Amino acid sequence: MDTTINPEFIQKMLEAKRLQKEALETLMPENVREHLSVIEKEVKDLLVECLVNSSKTSKTTDPTKSDSKVHTVTID
Repeated sequence: MDTTINPEFIQKMLEAKRLQKEALETLMPENVREHLSVIEKEVKDLLVECLVNSSKTSKTTDPTKSDSKVHTVTID
């Protein structure tokens, strides 16, 4: 079974969500749209910041070090 997602499908879904957002915004008063725009920008900035911090954390962690507490046991 092929588990890859068709890029064309992804583009269509993104376009559908964009249109859905536009339709919802047209139903709202202008001042609410402005507030939502600010909130959207802040959420995007927050996500970017989280991703950057996560990336920095994963780069500083030594992947060869193991914090595992596994011991070899020999049974006679």
